[in-house]
Amino acid sequence: MHRTLKQLDMHNEPLKITLKFYNKEISTQVDHSDLGIDELHELWLEIVRGMGFAESTIYDFYDELS
Repeated sequence: MHRTLKQLDMHNEPLKITLKFYNKEISTQVDHSDLGIDELHELWLEIVRGMGFAESTIYDFYDELS
């Protein structure tokens, strides 16, 4: 059975994404959990930048997908 976050009444809860990467933790957070795919994607990009990937590398990756 598929349930959305709204159905579980968790949409007002903060959402935090944490990545353990070698000897450090990289986290990003928003104050709600009912985010769209575009907001989730932005959080992912924050994590990727925190891992040390340059903006140019990220742009190049997306250019290759097009």
